[in-house]
Amino acid sequence: ARPHISTMEFYQCFTQAVPISVRKASEKDASLMQLPHFDAEKVLKLTKKSSKPVHTVQKLLELPKEDREQMLKDVGGFSAGMVQDIERQLLMIPQATTFEASFDCDGDSKILEGDFITAKVSVKIARAGGPLGGALAPTPFCVADRKEGWRLFIMDSATNTMLRVVQLDKATLRRCEIGDGAEEISVQFPAPQAGSYLFSASLMSDYWIGVDAKAAVNVKIGKRTSEALQSREPKAASVGGKPCCNDASHDHGAGDASDSASDSDGDDDDDYSSDEDGYPSDETGTSESDDDVQVARRTQPLPKKPTSAAERPAEGAAKAADANKDGNDSS
Repeated sequence: ARPHISTMEFYQCFTQAVPISVRKASEKDASLMQLPHFDAEKVLKLTKKSSKPVHTVQKLLELPKEDREQMLKDVGGFSAGMVQDIERQLLMIPQATTFEASFDCDGDSKILEGDFITAKVSVKIARAGGPLGGALAPTPFCVADRKEGWRLFIMDSATNTMLRVVQLDKATLRRCEIGDGAEEISVQFPAPQAGSYLFSASLMSDYWIGVDAKAAVNVKIGKRTSEALQSREPKAASVGGKPCCNDASHDHGAGDASDSASDSDGDDDDDYSSDEDGYPSDETGTSESDDDVQVARRTQPLPKKPTSAAERPAEGAAKAADANKDGNDSS
């Protein structure tokens, strides 16, 4: 899991022109260094010499505007024009005001090995200045224009194993910002062997430093025994005979994560919602291979041989027919 996280951290530092060494030394200091006119000396004044130390951008945003501006001038030594630049940048920085995660199997909290686990993550993103409305956030230190990107990571924290990576598309991000409530994103992954696990969901920006969100949940996975499966039968009957949990042996396809989110290897600018061939997905729309044709031929039932007396000629009749044929040939 660490290589994925390190890549996102590199994107953040690259966009905000913050040295990786500063990020490794202190992520809190790095989040302040992405603001205009901030340097190591200014950060030291705000974090060490202030009566109310401010270590992160989030803490700076929590202060009332008047108190924040006064502190930046008196403690930080910023001019009035510099404070305006900082305030303008703070309006653009997003915050995950809601980030909650739960793990179940089709609504059943009792998960068995071999099931497909569904991670349900509720996300709400807000900015002090309101939604950007599709506009690009300013990058004072980055020459090229960059679009904001967000990824959702599902991990096993104890073993540092990445279970699923999902890149949030434009429609999902829009609902996270301007929706009435939190947007729920569903991600599926196969359950590991029976045991106790600490699953975590992390939302990371590839643009801003210090705005990531994380939630961890303890999950217990039971053994797939006949008794455990029988206990699910009453629940299956109550929902119309459907199993309450999906078996990992079933084909869930590559797009089970969410209707509003895509796998990380997809392209944000591509729209795969419509399919010209009328197939529901790329997997079901693939052509049949030669190997599949040969397998289908081998599995075709062979024609049955006649076994009844009516279908099989009598042995004496067959010999008489052969004798007549030999007599005709000699004549």
